[in-house]
Amino acid sequence: GRQWRPALGLLQRMAQVAVEADAISCGVGVAACDTGLAWELALEALQLSQRRGLQLGVIGCNAVVSACADAHSWEQAAEQLLTARRRGLTQDAVSFNAATSACEKGHCWQKALQLPAEARQVRLQVDVLGSSAAISACENAEQWAHALLALEGLEASRLEASLVTFNAAISACQKGQKRGEALRILRAMQDAGVRADAVSYSAAVLSCSAAGRWRHAQLLTAEMRAHGLETGTDTYSLLVMDCEDRDGTAAWR
Repeated sequence: GRQWRPALGLLQRMAQVAVEADAISCGVGVAACDTGLAWELALEALQLSQRRGLQLGVIGCNAVVSACADAHSWEQAAEQLLTARRRGLTQDAVSFNAATSACEKGHCWQKALQLPAEARQVRLQVDVLGSSAAISACENAEQWAHALLALEGLEASRLEASLVTFNAAISACQKGQKRGEALRILRAMQDAGVRADAVSYSAAVLSCSAAGRWRHAQLLTAEMRAHGLETGTDTYSLLVMDCEDRDGTAAWR
C-alpha cells in the first residue's frame, strides 16, 4: 500500500539527475500512486510524463482516474477524463467506469448519468459496472425516475443488469414511495434469471408497507422466506409497527 512513495521518489530523482524517464517508468509511477490511493501524487506523476512529452495511453489515464475515484474526488476524476480526451489520449470503458464510480461516491448523480452519454460520443459503451454506479448514484439521491431511465438504457444497450443494478433501482423506487415500479423491477429481475436477495425483497416489502398494502407486504415476505431468505430485523420491526398503527393489532404476527 506504500509502494507509491519509492516509485514516485525514483521518478523525481531521475528528473534531477537528467535520466530520461520513458512512458513505461512514468506509467509505473502513476499506477503505483493509484494503488496507494494517493491521487494528488498520481497527478504529479502524470504531469511529469507530460512535461517530458510522453503519452501514457489508456493504462495511465485509467490509473489517474481510478486514483481520484478511490479518493472520492469526483471533480478531479471527471476533469482528468475530459483532459485526456482533449489531449487525444486513448480511453476505454474502465476510464468511464472509474469516473462514474467517483461521481456515485461523491453524491453527484447528474454527472454520473452524463458520463455514459459522453462515452457514447467517443464510440465507447459503458458496461454494466458503470451503469450500476450511475443507478446507485440516483438511488442515493432518491432520484427514482432517473434510476429507471438508466435501467431502461442498460436494457436498450443489450447489457445484462446485475443483482446490484436491480437492487439499486428497487431501492430508489422504495425511497421514492413508488410501489408499482419497485414490484415491476422485482419481477423483471426474476424474469431475467437474476435471483433476488434479501435486499431486493426488503425494498419491495417496505414499498408495499409505505403504500398501505401491508397484506401484499406479508405475501412478499412469505415468498422471501420460501426462497430461504431472512427478513432483516429493521424491516420486520417497521412492518410490525405499521400493522399495529393501521388496525391496532399486531396483524403481522
